Amino acid sequence: MKLNSLLFPALLLLTTGSTANAVTWNVTSAADVNVAGTLRFAVNNAAANDTIKFDPGLAGQTIALSLGELPITRNLTIVGPGPTNLAVVNASGRVFHVLGGPLNASILGLKLTGYLKGLRGVDGSFVSRNGAAGQSVAGGCILNEVNCVLTVSNCFFANCQAIGGDGGDGYVNGIYGFTAHGGNGGDAVGAAICNNLGDLFLMNSTFAANYAGGGHGGTGSYGGNGGRGGVAEGGGLASVYGSTDVYVVNSTFNGNTAAAGDGGNAGNAWALSLGAANGGNGGGGGNAEGGAIYVGQGCPLPDCTGIVHCTVDTNQVAPGQGQQGGSGVNGGASGAAGVNGSALGGGLFAPIVGHLPINNTIIAGNYPTFHFTTGALVISGPDVYHDVDSFRYNFIGVLDGSSGGWIAGFDFTGTVTAPLDPLLGPLQNNGGETLTQAPLPCSPVIDKGSTALFNRDQVGQLRPKGISPSPYLADGSDIGALELQSFSTHRPALDIAQAPNRVTISWPSSFNCFVLQQSSSIVPSNWEAVTNAVTTSASRCQVVISPLVGNRFYRLFHP
Repeated sequence: MKLNSLLFPALLLLTTGSTANAVTWNVTSAADVNVAGTLRFAVNNAAANDTIKFDPGLAGQTIALSLGELPITRNLTIVGPGPTNLAVVNASGRVFHVLGGPLNASILGLKLTGYLKGLRGVDGSFVSRNGAAGQSVAGGCILNEVNCVLTVSNCFFANCQAIGGDGGDGYVNGIYGFTAHGGNGGDAVGAAICNNLGDLFLMNSTFAANYAGGGHGGTGSYGGNGGRGGVAEGGGLASVYGSTDVYVVNSTFNGNTAAAGDGGNAGNAWALSLGAANGGNGGGGGNAEGGAIYVGQGCPLPDCTGIVHCTVDTNQVAPGQGQQGGSGVNGGASGAAGVNGSALGGGLFAPIVGHLPINNTIIAGNYPTFHFTTGALVISGPDVYHDVDSFRYNFIGVLDGSSGGWIAGFDFTGTVTAPLDPLLGPLQNNGGETLTQAPLPCSPVIDKGSTALFNRDQVGQLRPKGISPSPYLADGSDIGALELQSFSTHRPALDIAQAPNRVTISWPSSFNCFVLQQSSSIVPSNWEAVTNAVTTSASRCQVVISPLVGNRFYRLFHP
């Protein structure tokens, strides 16, 4: 596949190979038992190239997994009734594990939630004094393994969590005072999906309020060092290792978080030491990388896929805090403070090696959060970190921290000092079966992009739908996952403050492309534009009219 053709292979793999002698399994029960009629039974017993569907009577129900994840080990297509109709939830692990490739698997039309928590590292003992590392985890909802091709479409990933285990504490013995180090916190990779040496084709899906959290470092004892905090990669989606394909189309990422673990506390020197003894070093905080999307390694051009017509908004990275060093005794030195972690790519962590093409995508309004009281803070790429390959018509709120291919005149880019706001509405139902963010009436992404051969948006509406006057920069498609079909007929209420011989009229700045009109009557032909200057203050547009001349009606009008 080549991104310069921008072709998502015909819903590619919704059939996963030859269908000769294939069987369709019908799930009729929401119970999680390995008996006929349940999802678990169908997944366990389906043959290669079979399809699993769901009885209409399950609409509105939740399949709560209690017997562990569902392993997919052969070509299989799972067709849900839509994410508003059926949820599959695992409160103590991931939902699907695709492994044993080569194979093709497709998952469509489901709401999915998983909770994967790594085990805490074992505390040190008299025999093994250092604390063990916490368990690292990958794919809080779906893990796609080596040589597996996974297609996901029309799914809603909500509140998925992947949390690394905390490091174990160093051994404490009041008699001998053995120096013992805390274990490192476990890493967390991909709160909703982790693509691990497989190929992932993702479209028409939403990732909201998912959380990847690194484990905290363990505590050192008697001059031992605190453990390092775990790394968090991909608050929604993570693709790690290898030159595998990752193709993300018509999808929305909103409110996802990658939060690294704090370092462990250092051990003070043993108080009963006969000579000078130094305190341990504080554990360093983990790095937070990719609040929405993390791509560890890109692919070679020109045979390379990437991110097309997506909206990545209001995601965050939260780095871990380094801890203070332990105290020394008898003239011994205090240990060094652990280094704070870094916040890299609030929206997207792009690959250090290889390429990641991006086209017609919004990445804006993403941000770092931190609770440091001491030590350096390293923030790079609040929206995008590292290099990308622009295929034009992208809207990047803050380009600082990214490089490698934004195209002047075709990409819209802001900076830390002058960020761009895409003016998007809240995550909500704007049609279709997944939640999306619609451009507000005066959004700068309206009609500024290209179809890129995807003539349907995330919810199935046709694009392009040019609604502003042509000519367009490309073909009049909107940038992002949702294509606005018309300008909103909604008009905000005007706030009018009167004073002697003057009136101040204001309205939300998200309607700054509207024209304030006045009329001495409400006859349609009598309206005319107010020519007084429009200023913007505190997210409000404002016009001051003075002196007043007779009675006037006022309205907002979209030209």
